Amino acid sequence: MHRLVACVLLLAACSDRSAGTSSSTDSGVEQSPEFSLIAVPDTQYYTLDYPVILDEMVAWVVEQAETEQISFVLGEGDITHENSAPEWEAATAAMSQLDGVVPYALAVGNHDMDGAGDTTLFNTAFPRSYMSTLPGFLDTADPATMDDSAYLFSAGGVDWIVLSMSWTRSAQSLEWAAQMLEDHADRKAILTTHAYLLPSGQRGPDGRELWEQLVGPSSNVVLVINGHYIAGTAAHLVSEAHDGHLVAQIFANYQTEEFGGRGKLRLMRMDTEAGSISVSTHSPYFDVWETDAAHDFVIEGLDLR
Repeated sequence: MHRLVACVLLLAACSDRSAGTSSSTDSGVEQSPEFSLIAVPDTQYYTLDYPVILDEMVAWVVEQAETEQISFVLGEGDITHENSAPEWEAATAAMSQLDGVVPYALAVGNHDMDGAGDTTLFNTAFPRSYMSTLPGFLDTADPATMDDSAYLFSAGGVDWIVLSMSWTRSAQSLEWAAQMLEDHADRKAILTTHAYLLPSGQRGPDGRELWEQLVGPSSNVVLVINGHYIAGTAAHLVSEAHDGHLVAQIFANYQTEEFGGRGKLRLMRMDTEAGSISVSTHSPYFDVWETDAAHDFVIEGLDLR
Protein backbone atom coordinates (compact mmCIF):
# COMPACT_ATOMS: atom_id res chain seq x y z
CA MET A 1 0.00 0.00 0.00
CA HIS A 2 2.81 2.43 0.81
CA ARG A 3 4.01 2.13 -2.78
CA LEU A 4 0.60 3.23 -4.07
CA VAL A 5 0.61 6.22 -1.74
CA ALA A 6 4.18 7.08 -2.68
CA CYS A 7 3.35 6.90 -6.36
CA VAL A 8 0.52 9.43 -5.95
CA LEU A 9 2.78 11.79 -4.04
CA LEU A 10 5.51 11.41 -6.63
CA LEU A 11 3.26 12.54 -9.47
CA ALA A 12 3.44 16.05 -8.06
CA ALA A 13 7.16 15.99 -7.34
CA CYS A 14 8.50 13.85 -10.15
CA SER A 15 8.87 16.65 -12.70
CA ASP A 16 11.00 18.70 -10.31
CA ARG A 17 13.13 15.71 -9.32
CA SER A 18 13.54 14.56 -12.93
CA ALA A 19 15.11 17.88 -13.78
CA GLY A 20 18.04 16.83 -11.65
CA THR A 21 18.67 13.84 -13.91
CA SER A 22 18.61 15.73 -17.20
CA SER A 23 21.69 16.32 -19.30
CA SER A 24 23.97 19.01 -17.97
CA THR A 25 24.57 20.15 -21.53
CA ASP A 26 20.81 20.51 -22.04
CA SER A 27 20.34 22.49 -18.82
CA GLY A 28 23.47 24.57 -19.21
CA VAL A 29 23.90 24.51 -15.41
CA GLU A 30 27.47 24.46 -14.15
CA GLN A 31 28.03 21.40 -11.97
CA SER A 32 30.73 20.55 -9.45
CA PRO A 33 33.10 17.86 -10.77
CA GLU A 34 32.52 15.83 -7.60
CA PHE A 35 29.59 13.65 -6.59
CA SER A 36 29.00 10.33 -4.83
CA LEU A 37 27.62 6.91 -5.64
CA ILE A 38 26.48 4.40 -3.02
CA ALA A 39 27.08 0.67 -3.56
CA VAL A 40 24.89 -1.65 -1.47
CA PRO A 41 26.47 -5.13 -1.13
CA ASP A 42 24.34 -8.25 -0.67
CA THR A 43 21.53 -7.51 1.79
CA GLN A 44 20.18 -11.05 2.03
CA TYR A 45 20.72 -11.57 5.75
CA TYR A 46 19.40 -8.12 6.63
CA THR A 47 16.06 -8.82 4.95
CA LEU A 48 16.02 -12.31 6.47
CA ASP A 49 17.03 -11.54 10.07
CA TYR A 50 18.05 -7.89 10.58
CA PRO A 51 15.68 -5.59 8.66
CA VAL A 52 16.34 -2.74 11.11
CA ILE A 53 19.97 -2.65 9.90
CA LEU A 54 18.92 -2.30 6.28
CA ASP A 55 16.43 0.40 7.25
CA GLU A 56 19.22 2.33 8.96
CA MET A 57 21.58 1.91 6.00
CA VAL A 58 19.08 3.39 3.57
CA ALA A 59 17.97 6.09 6.03
CA TRP A 60 21.60 7.23 6.27
CA VAL A 61 21.79 7.55 2.49
CA VAL A 62 18.67 9.72 2.50
CA GLU A 63 20.02 11.85 5.35
CA GLN A 64 23.41 12.29 3.65
CA ALA A 65 22.10 12.71 0.09
CA GLU A 66 22.71 16.45 -0.03
CA THR A 67 25.84 16.62 2.14
CA GLU A 68 27.62 13.82 0.28
CA GLN A 69 26.14 14.81 -3.12
CA ILE A 70 24.75 11.29 -3.58
CA SER A 71 23.49 10.98 -7.14
CA PHE A 72 22.74 7.25 -7.47
CA VAL A 73 22.46 4.08 -5.37
CA LEU A 74 23.59 0.76 -6.84
CA GLY A 75 22.35 -2.55 -5.42
CA GLU A 76 24.63 -5.54 -6.03
CA GLY A 77 22.03 -8.32 -5.84
CA ASP A 78 20.96 -11.03 -3.40
CA ILE A 79 18.47 -8.62 -1.95
CA THR A 80 16.92 -11.60 -0.16
CA HIS A 81 18.23 -14.94 1.08
CA GLU A 82 15.22 -17.24 0.77
CA ASN A 83 13.22 -15.29 -1.83
CA SER A 84 10.30 -15.15 0.60
CA ALA A 85 7.44 -12.67 0.84
CA PRO A 86 8.50 -11.31 4.28
CA GLU A 87 12.01 -10.64 2.99
CA TRP A 88 10.67 -8.78 -0.04
CA GLU A 89 8.42 -6.75 2.24
CA ALA A 90 11.48 -5.78 4.29
CA ALA A 91 13.39 -4.88 1.14
CA THR A 92 10.56 -2.74 -0.19
CA ALA A 93 10.08 -0.96 3.13
CA ALA A 94 13.78 -0.08 3.30
CA MET A 95 14.48 0.82 -0.32
CA SER A 96 11.30 2.87 -0.78
CA GLN A 97 12.89 5.50 1.47
CA LEU A 98 14.88 6.44 -1.63
CA ASP A 99 11.82 6.90 -3.84
CA GLY A 100 11.89 10.39 -5.30
CA VAL A 101 15.01 11.26 -3.25
CA VAL A 102 17.93 9.40 -4.89
CA PRO A 103 17.63 7.24 -8.05
CA TYR A 104 18.54 3.59 -7.55
CA ALA A 105 19.04 0.33 -9.43
CA LEU A 106 18.74 -3.16 -7.94
CA ALA A 107 20.60 -6.07 -9.51
CA VAL A 108 18.92 -9.47 -9.27
CA GLY A 109 21.02 -12.14 -7.54
CA ASN A 110 20.76 -15.91 -7.49
CA HIS A 111 18.92 -15.78 -4.14
CA ASP A 112 16.33 -13.42 -5.62
CA MET A 113 14.70 -16.10 -7.76
CA ASP A 114 13.45 -19.65 -7.44
CA GLY A 115 15.28 -22.74 -8.66
CA ALA A 116 13.91 -22.28 -12.16
CA GLY A 117 15.11 -18.68 -12.35
CA ASP A 118 11.67 -17.17 -11.80
CA THR A 119 11.81 -13.58 -10.49
CA THR A 120 8.10 -13.07 -9.83
CA LEU A 121 8.57 -12.01 -6.19
CA PHE A 122 11.26 -9.48 -7.10
CA ASN A 123 9.03 -8.01 -9.78
CA THR A 124 6.08 -7.95 -7.40
CA ALA A 125 8.10 -6.00 -4.84
CA PHE A 126 9.66 -3.68 -7.43
CA PRO A 127 7.26 -3.72 -10.39
CA ARG A 128 8.15 -2.00 -13.63
CA SER A 129 4.82 -0.18 -13.53
CA TYR A 130 5.98 1.63 -10.39
CA MET A 131 9.75 1.79 -10.87
CA SER A 132 9.28 3.42 -14.28
CA THR A 133 7.66 6.42 -12.56
CA LEU A 134 10.79 7.15 -10.51
CA PRO A 135 13.46 9.65 -11.57
CA GLY A 136 16.19 8.31 -13.81
CA PHE A 137 14.36 5.28 -15.21
CA LEU A 138 15.07 4.67 -18.90
CA ASP A 139 14.14 1.16 -20.06
CA THR A 140 14.21 -2.59 -19.40
CA ALA A 141 15.31 -5.47 -21.61
CA ASP A 142 11.94 -7.15 -21.05
CA PRO A 143 9.01 -4.71 -20.98
CA ALA A 144 7.30 -6.90 -18.38
CA THR A 145 10.12 -7.12 -15.79
CA MET A 146 12.84 -5.16 -14.00
CA ASP A 147 15.39 -7.98 -14.29
CA ASP A 148 17.69 -6.00 -16.62
CA SER A 149 17.23 -2.26 -16.49
CA ALA A 150 18.75 1.07 -17.54
CA TYR A 151 18.77 4.54 -15.98
CA LEU A 152 20.03 8.04 -16.80
CA PHE A 153 21.37 10.75 -14.51
CA SER A 154 23.71 13.72 -14.67
CA ALA A 155 26.35 14.56 -12.05
CA GLY A 156 29.86 15.95 -11.91
CA GLY A 157 29.20 17.89 -15.10
CA VAL A 158 28.82 14.59 -16.95
CA ASP A 159 25.84 12.64 -18.30
CA TRP A 160 25.66 8.99 -17.21
CA ILE A 161 23.86 5.75 -18.02
CA VAL A 162 23.51 2.92 -15.48
CA LEU A 163 22.91 -0.67 -16.51
CA SER A 164 21.70 -3.23 -13.96
CA MET A 165 22.14 -6.81 -15.20
CA SER A 166 20.55 -9.91 -13.67
CA TRP A 167 22.23 -13.11 -12.51
CA THR A 168 20.37 -14.97 -15.28
CA ARG A 169 20.89 -12.46 -18.08
CA SER A 170 20.07 -13.84 -21.52
CA ALA A 171 21.68 -13.37 -24.91
CA GLN A 172 18.80 -11.04 -25.70
CA SER A 173 19.39 -8.94 -22.58
CA LEU A 174 23.11 -8.68 -23.38
CA GLU A 175 22.23 -7.48 -26.88
CA TRP A 176 19.82 -4.98 -25.36
CA ALA A 177 22.51 -3.71 -22.97
CA ALA A 178 25.03 -3.34 -25.79
CA GLN A 179 22.45 -1.37 -27.77
CA MET A 180 21.80 0.87 -24.75
CA LEU A 181 25.52 1.64 -24.56
CA GLU A 182 25.69 2.34 -28.27
CA ASP A 183 22.58 4.52 -28.25
CA HIS A 184 24.03 6.53 -25.34
CA ALA A 185 27.66 6.59 -26.41
CA ASP A 186 27.85 10.24 -25.39
CA ARG A 187 27.32 9.21 -21.76
CA LYS A 188 29.73 7.54 -19.35
CA ALA A 189 28.41 4.17 -18.24
CA ILE A 190 28.22 2.21 -14.98
CA LEU A 191 27.33 -1.48 -14.71
CA THR A 192 25.98 -3.07 -11.55
CA THR A 193 25.53 -6.84 -11.49
CA HIS A 194 25.63 -9.67 -8.98
CA ALA A 195 28.63 -11.77 -10.06
CA TYR A 196 31.64 -10.34 -11.87
CA LEU A 197 34.90 -9.77 -9.97
CA LEU A 198 36.19 -12.49 -7.64
CA PRO A 199 37.61 -11.78 -4.15
CA SER A 200 41.01 -12.62 -5.72
CA GLY A 201 40.70 -9.53 -7.90
CA GLN A 202 40.28 -11.54 -11.09
CA ARG A 203 37.13 -11.80 -13.18
CA GLY A 204 35.06 -14.93 -12.60
CA PRO A 205 33.04 -16.79 -15.26
CA ASP A 206 30.26 -14.19 -15.23
CA GLY A 207 32.81 -11.41 -15.25
CA ARG A 208 34.63 -12.86 -18.23
CA GLU A 209 31.38 -13.16 -20.18
CA LEU A 210 30.35 -9.61 -19.36
CA TRP A 211 33.83 -8.28 -20.14
CA GLU A 212 34.06 -10.06 -23.47
CA GLN A 213 30.52 -9.33 -24.65
CA LEU A 214 29.70 -5.97 -23.08
CA VAL A 215 32.31 -4.08 -21.06
CA GLY A 216 35.50 -4.63 -23.04
CA PRO A 217 34.04 -3.67 -26.44
CA SER A 218 32.28 -0.57 -25.07
CA SER A 219 33.66 2.92 -25.43
CA ASN A 220 31.93 4.31 -22.35
CA VAL A 221 31.78 1.81 -19.44
CA VAL A 222 34.10 3.18 -16.74
CA LEU A 223 32.86 1.37 -13.62
CA VAL A 224 31.56 -2.14 -12.79
CA ILE A 225 30.46 -3.19 -9.29
CA ASN A 226 29.34 -6.55 -7.90
CA GLY A 227 28.87 -8.70 -4.81
CA HIS A 228 27.98 -12.43 -4.53
CA TYR A 229 31.27 -14.12 -3.64
CA ILE A 230 32.09 -15.07 -0.03
CA ALA A 231 35.76 -16.15 -0.12
CA GLY A 232 36.69 -12.56 0.71
CA THR A 233 35.00 -9.23 1.33
CA ALA A 234 36.66 -6.76 -1.05
CA ALA A 235 38.76 -6.48 -4.19
CA HIS A 236 39.23 -4.18 -7.16
CA LEU A 237 40.78 -4.31 -10.60
CA VAL A 238 41.55 -1.73 -13.29
CA SER A 239 41.68 -2.96 -16.89
CA GLU A 240 42.00 -1.45 -20.35
CA ALA A 241 38.94 -1.78 -22.56
CA HIS A 242 39.45 -2.55 -26.23
CA ASP A 243 39.83 1.12 -27.12
CA GLY A 244 42.38 1.67 -24.34
CA HIS A 245 40.28 3.53 -21.77
CA LEU A 246 40.46 2.27 -18.18
CA VAL A 247 37.61 0.47 -16.43
CA ALA A 248 37.40 0.28 -12.62
CA GLN A 249 35.91 -3.02 -11.39
CA ILE A 250 35.01 -3.20 -7.70
CA PHE A 251 33.78 -6.15 -5.60
CA ALA A 252 32.39 -5.95 -2.08
CA ASN A 253 30.30 -8.39 -0.03
CA TYR A 254 30.12 -8.55 3.77
CA GLN A 255 27.44 -11.19 4.32
CA THR A 256 29.85 -13.55 6.12
CA GLU A 257 30.42 -11.01 8.90
CA GLU A 258 28.22 -10.80 12.00
CA PHE A 259 24.72 -9.33 11.77
CA GLY A 260 24.58 -10.12 8.07
CA GLY A 261 27.49 -7.84 7.19
CA ARG A 262 27.48 -5.21 9.93
CA GLY A 263 25.46 -2.87 7.73
CA LYS A 264 28.35 -1.78 5.53
CA LEU A 265 27.88 0.47 2.51
CA ARG A 266 30.37 1.62 -0.08
CA LEU A 267 30.60 5.41 -0.55
CA MET A 268 32.30 6.08 -3.88
CA ARG A 269 33.37 9.69 -4.35
CA MET A 270 33.66 10.48 -8.06
CA ASP A 271 35.83 13.36 -9.29
CA THR A 272 35.26 13.75 -13.01
CA GLU A 273 37.91 16.43 -13.36
CA ALA A 274 40.65 14.46 -11.61
CA GLY A 275 39.53 11.16 -13.14
CA SER A 276 39.38 9.41 -9.77
CA ILE A 277 37.10 7.30 -7.60
CA SER A 278 37.69 7.47 -3.84
CA VAL A 279 36.11 4.45 -2.16
CA SER A 280 35.29 4.32 1.54
CA THR A 281 33.32 1.77 3.56
CA HIS A 282 30.89 2.78 6.28
CA SER A 283 28.40 1.12 8.61
CA PRO A 284 25.71 3.66 9.53
CA TYR A 285 24.14 1.22 12.02
CA PHE A 286 27.36 0.76 14.01
CA ASP A 287 28.78 4.19 13.04
CA VAL A 288 32.10 2.68 11.92
CA TRP A 289 34.35 3.54 8.96
CA GLU A 290 36.72 0.86 7.66
CA THR A 291 40.19 2.37 7.19
CA ASP A 292 42.34 -0.49 5.86
CA ALA A 293 43.61 -0.45 2.29
CA ALA A 294 41.03 -2.97 1.04
CA HIS A 295 38.13 -0.80 2.12
CA ASP A 296 39.47 2.74 1.82
CA PHE A 297 41.30 3.42 -1.44
CA VAL A 298 41.50 5.61 -4.54
CA ILE A 299 41.46 4.54 -8.19
CA GLU A 300 43.03 7.13 -10.50
CA GLY A 301 43.71 7.58 -14.19
CA LEU A 302 40.11 7.15 -15.31
CA ASP A 303 38.43 9.07 -18.10
CA LEU A 304 35.27 10.27 -16.40
CA ARG A 305 34.47 13.10 -18.82
